[in-house]
Amino acid sequence: MLLGRREEQARLDAVLDHARSGVSASLALKGEPGIGKSALLRHAVDRADGMTILTATGIEAEAELPFSGLSDLLHPILEYRRLLPEPQAAALAAALAIGPPSSPDPFAIAAATLNLLSLASERAPLLVIVDDLQWLDAASRDALMFAARRLHADAVALVVAVRDTSDPLAVSIPTLELGGLDAQAARQLIGQNSKHVADPVADRIHKATGGNPMAILEILELLSPQQLSGAEPIDEPLTASRQIQQAFSERIAQLPNSVQTPMLLIAASQSGRIDELHRASAQLGSSLADLAPAEDRGLIVNDGLNVRFSHPLIRSAVYHGAPAGARRAAHAALANAIDEKTALLEKAWHLASAAQGSDESVAAILERAGFEARRRSGYAAAMRAFERAARLSPDDESRARRLLEAGGEAYVAGQAAHGIELLDEALRLAKTPALRADILHARARIEMWTRSPAAARALLIQAADLVEADDPEKATLMLVDATTTATQEGDQDGRLEGIFELTVELSERAYRAGLRAGGQAQAAAEGSYAKILVATGRDNKLTHDLLMPAVEAIDERQSLWLAVQLINTAAIFLYFEDWERMRRPLERLIRAAREANAPGALPYALGHLSELEFRTGQWNEALAEASEGAALASELGHKLSLVYSLACLSWVEAARGLETECREHLRQLPSVNPHARSIVGLYSARIGGLLDLGAGRNEEAIKKLGPLFEAIPKTGLNAPGLLQEGPDLIEAYVHTGRLEEARAALDIFQRQANAFVGTWAVAAACRCRGLLDDDFEAAFRRSIEMHERAGMPFERARSELCYGERLRRARQRAEARVQLHRALDTFENLGAGPWAERARNELRASGETVQRKPAGTSELTLQELQVALRVAQGATNREAAAALFLSPKTVEAHLSRIYSKLGVRSRTELAHRLAAERAPAPVS
Repeated sequence: MLLGRREEQARLDAVLDHARSGVSASLALKGEPGIGKSALLRHAVDRADGMTILTATGIEAEAELPFSGLSDLLHPILEYRRLLPEPQAAALAAALAIGPPSSPDPFAIAAATLNLLSLASERAPLLVIVDDLQWLDAASRDALMFAARRLHADAVALVVAVRDTSDPLAVSIPTLELGGLDAQAARQLIGQNSKHVADPVADRIHKATGGNPMAILEILELLSPQQLSGAEPIDEPLTASRQIQQAFSERIAQLPNSVQTPMLLIAASQSGRIDELHRASAQLGSSLADLAPAEDRGLIVNDGLNVRFSHPLIRSAVYHGAPAGARRAAHAALANAIDEKTALLEKAWHLASAAQGSDESVAAILERAGFEARRRSGYAAAMRAFERAARLSPDDESRARRLLEAGGEAYVAGQAAHGIELLDEALRLAKTPALRADILHARARIEMWTRSPAAARALLIQAADLVEADDPEKATLMLVDATTTATQEGDQDGRLEGIFELTVELSERAYRAGLRAGGQAQAAAEGSYAKILVATGRDNKLTHDLLMPAVEAIDERQSLWLAVQLINTAAIFLYFEDWERMRRPLERLIRAAREANAPGALPYALGHLSELEFRTGQWNEALAEASEGAALASELGHKLSLVYSLACLSWVEAARGLETECREHLRQLPSVNPHARSIVGLYSARIGGLLDLGAGRNEEAIKKLGPLFEAIPKTGLNAPGLLQEGPDLIEAYVHTGRLEEARAALDIFQRQANAFVGTWAVAAACRCRGLLDDDFEAAFRRSIEMHERAGMPFERARSELCYGERLRRARQRAEARVQLHRALDTFENLGAGPWAERARNELRASGETVQRKPAGTSELTLQELQVALRVAQGATNREAAAALFLSPKTVEAHLSRIYSKLGVRSRTELAHRLAAERAPAPVS
């Protein structure tokens, strides 16, 4: 029976009850050593009747072994692996070393973990217990964190115990901070374990320990009967943590000398396997049989296969209490006892711990261990192995080469800042131009995607200068990256003025280098060059000639970098309004990434697909894709992709008049990446201006759109279709009666439109001409026809609305109603609330009564919308779950809510409902 933990036990019982009812629940128990976390975990196990129990314990010595914790946790349910999608099954097998290493994507492993838990919970509710989470290896913790965020409608209870209140997994789930026992419970505990303790002494022990149960019990062991009874004074002030450590150290010191060596071997061992410990003990002239006194006193637990300490603090006391030389000897013996073929990582770390000074042989095996960890997607372990190998390397060039590997792994492992430190150190050591260029490139890519693109650009140019003459392929890749940074940030002070002049030079240089390199590098350079040519209003025919073969030639399967270049190149078709040529490579890439459970390029691709769907009138899809892209970018740490996804999301929300949601997403933008403040400023002004214009706040729209309209040409851009801010500004000027300013802006916009590819800009200019000219009908008709031909229903409906407004004011009410009804139908199908209300108001002013269309999918949450669209496309629950990185049960729960909100009863009805909403109104 636990003393003084009634509320904590009730919280745990509630978590178990939720899981038994089919609703996932999680709880993190946080507190200092000895506070009772493990005791509460045992309570949960005792109360888990009818549940399958999965347990793992973080062990400090195993923190370098990727997926060691996950292996322990999932072992009882690995039979369900055969039911996983093949990429997930293969990834999990590689991670857990029960299948061939295959460099799986970490998301595939995390998705496999989620689905394995979900599958097992279908047979019986699961209780997942992780003790000492702070020492669980990073790869296992990441997979569990992924699953914890996505377990919603599964019969799974996840309970973890952790010391560090900042652990990422513990932060992501509900927490229960454990305090000490109150005075009454502490007296009960003291009374159960020691007789004749005076009340003042008990009170002093409680006060000194803060009610920490382990500290109370250990202090009872340290004090004499006379001190406990109050007959003798207690001279030394009692300090809980020091007393616990002292108590363990004293209990260990009382053991025979023959026990000390095998105890140290257990403390140094990562596996605790008896066969390994037996061989190591023999090398040091000791025997595991000598451990009997430690086992009798409850310091160790021996299950016949493994030996472990009964509490982590005992391990710490044994290990850190031993002389340094004895610790090195223990690691050396363990290294000799381990077979490199089956436990390379363990052997490498023991050799490293035994080493003194530089040692190339140990550095080499650590390097091999790093590559092995990388092949199993254990990136944090790989980083540490490469870094330790570098520290043991005897010469600067080898040290720099291994630091380069460590820095790259640090970025992938989510430790970008440490990666930059490692790469900066590598650069100081490296002498050869090729190695320096590789380091600069790796350093720049971290900077590019997590910090300052402008700083990355300087590094990339420096790197290309080093290798362009001898290695044009590498130089091309560097220069293409440098070109990309211009669309992310201006100069290092955030200014965008003239930035595209530099970008043209860089893209031309990359193009020339690419022609020398050939292959994929050439294709990527051609795509990059084409993008800059069209964005700056240069040779549009050359752009198209470069673009077509580049999209066909780029093979995104070779690397994530090429996947990003394919996205960049495909996106240029947006300017040409060649929607299908843009859509096909994006959907191919997204489909392949989903099937492989490898979402590295998904946020960027989903953002571009969202913008395509927005422009072509598929706004439900646009919202779903942008929201998924934002969620994935946040998880992956892709800050610039997150900026873009949030911008796409808020753009649709602005057009739909979802003011609260739009403003919240715009509010998030500046905090994502402070270095992207220039592009964030552009997005915020453009999207905020559209939101204000739709709501009738025309002066506010002008304040945002006016400076933006003036600023963009100064960058060297001549792409009025990029942000589409010009026509909105002109319309706001017209609504406020500022007609001269509207005409001046239209003159500028018309010149831009005449030089730009595609039809949108010319059609939008015609709409603005219709707003201003007395002879307006021909301008509006041309605008409507061009927008219809381009397949842009929102733009067409806006022209119809403006045309209807002018017709009504010209007292042509019947003709006005025709245009206004067409606009209203499209706005309602799109969910463009403010614009639909404008059309209704105009119709009322024309003398017609208009009914509101019932609310549709706008009632769905973003994740419900994602699920609804997948299911409506014909996906099963399991297929939708795999695509969206959810569990099938969660998809099932979402689907039930979707049916209820939309008033449909089947997948067929759902598909019809969504199809009806996405179909734009036809033009006669």
